Amino acid sequence: MEMPAELEEALSTLRKGKADIETRLKEIARIGKDPKGGITRLAYSLEENEAFEYVKEVGLSYGLVAKEDPLGNLYLELPGETNGSIILGSHLDTVPRGGMFDGTVGVVCSLEIAKALLQVRLKQKLVVAAFRAEESARFKISLIGSSIATGQLDPSMLEAKDSKGIRLKEAIKSCGFHPDRLKDAKLCLDRIKAYLEYHIEQGPVLEAYKYPVGVVTAIAGPIRYELILKGEWAHSGTTPMDMRKDALVTAAEIVLSVKDICTGRSSVVGTVGDLKVPGGSINKVPGETVLYLEVRSVEEDERREVVQKILKIAEEKAKRNGVHLNIRKIQERPAIKLHSEMIKVLEFACDSMGIEYLLMPSGASHDAVNFRKVGIPTGMLFCQSKKGISHSPDEFSELDHIMAGAEALLVATYALSRGQRYV
Repeated sequence: MEMPAELEEALSTLRKGKADIETRLKEIARIGKDPKGGITRLAYSLEENEAFEYVKEVGLSYGLVAKEDPLGNLYLELPGETNGSIILGSHLDTVPRGGMFDGTVGVVCSLEIAKALLQVRLKQKLVVAAFRAEESARFKISLIGSSIATGQLDPSMLEAKDSKGIRLKEAIKSCGFHPDRLKDAKLCLDRIKAYLEYHIEQGPVLEAYKYPVGVVTAIAGPIRYELILKGEWAHSGTTPMDMRKDALVTAAEIVLSVKDICTGRSSVVGTVGDLKVPGGSINKVPGETVLYLEVRSVEEDERREVVQKILKIAEEKAKRNGVHLNIRKIQERPAIKLHSEMIKVLEFACDSMGIEYLLMPSGASHDAVNFRKVGIPTGMLFCQSKKGISHSPDEFSELDHIMAGAEALLVATYALSRGQRYV
């Protein structure tokens, strides 16, 4: 199929903006730069605020219309001929000492795509969305901003606390927003015709198979638990090994059981990524330990089976060691299959540009999950991650790979915004 002249011109504009994409990524990376390495730009922090303000100013300079909901999500709009909209979205927050590409690639490239389409008459309005608080690092809850935008955030979640005891609603207020206006922040979902998200892979698959881009078919669902183990505090020198009720030893055994149970399964991963000993000391037998467990899979039944095994073993080990175990589920999100038409549109976009791609699931959760859950046609593109490293100062994606995905995303956006169907 011959490419329309206005699309060729838009692609030319995007390519000319290659240096701008690199500059934007570097400038945003300075916001929250951690002296220990990497970037710390946590959910609803002053650093996240600053990144949002930077993106807003860029969008305004491109001629986009900026809107902000009462809880801080940012929307930069390019008007269309109808009330319908196509959303290109991602996030700007990071994990502690994270990388400069996670989330930010999607927002920056989406801005450049909107700029490239400024001279095109779009049937559907184009909206570049930056969602708050995608990472679970601060409040142990992920996808907060997009949950707010799609009307799926339970008001009780506003009481969630970070490691310093600050509640989510207090953090939202401290950033100048209004947690009491949760309902007002919900988008008009029946006007959203499609949601597309561009993101780094955060894994090693694309590099291993030498593909610059991946078209996502499904997104794994995470389930998260807090496990509190209470034994007995004791003197480390005077308490014999066989008379201890050591909460940390029990926690260590549980951590190893997570590894043993999940190893060898192709579609399940389990992680204990946070473990604390409140009041611990080098000369004390730990009487209390708190650990946070996460299990992810694209297969619901297998995830359920693995979680049941892990929790059963945790209870057995706690009982054997004379330690009390309290288990609290923090969050559960289902695995989702992305919309088949969006997958085909993204495949068409890659094919039309001669970009090699891999059809693949996502092990990480993304804001796209929330839009798919409310029935909006949803698609995702990945670009290759160097060595599969993410959530790390060493996170890196080649600019050429980023541009390949951006070009495919522009073609898909053009097709959807013009109301064209290639499936």
